[in-house]
Amino acid sequence: MDNNELEKELRKKGLWKGTNVVFVAGVHSAKSFSPNAPKEEKEQAIQSWKTIAVLESKSKNPFYICFMRGGEVWTLKFPITTRDRKFGMRIGKDDLRFFALDPVFESSIGLSFIEIIQEGDLKYSDLPIY
Repeated sequence: MDNNELEKELRKKGLWKGTNVVFVAGVHSAKSFSPNAPKEEKEQAIQSWKTIAVLESKSKNPFYICFMRGGEVWTLKFPITTRDRKFGMRIGKDDLRFFALDPVFESSIGLSFIEIIQEGDLKYSDLPIY
């Protein structure tokens, strides 16, 4: 779902206002990519990001993670799973605001920021990272 469709759908369902949002500052030294870059180039840049934001969901069930960058709203194309309700998001150059929605986009799911770690942190060795 592109950012305009997602935002319209959230507004229509009354979810836009009051959605729990978690802010994570970007890492200014992280590799960036052009929005028009090929998918492979984007994925290579994302995989190079070693800073991970550990987040915790209020739900034990799979859900969609969404993020806002500037005035754009995006969602991962698949529901994510967690480990003890925790998961990691790679952090690149831009500041991001994360929120979560149930699999049918009917309700928002609470998120909490836990901490920032570096990839390979043994405390979170089994953490799903996206």
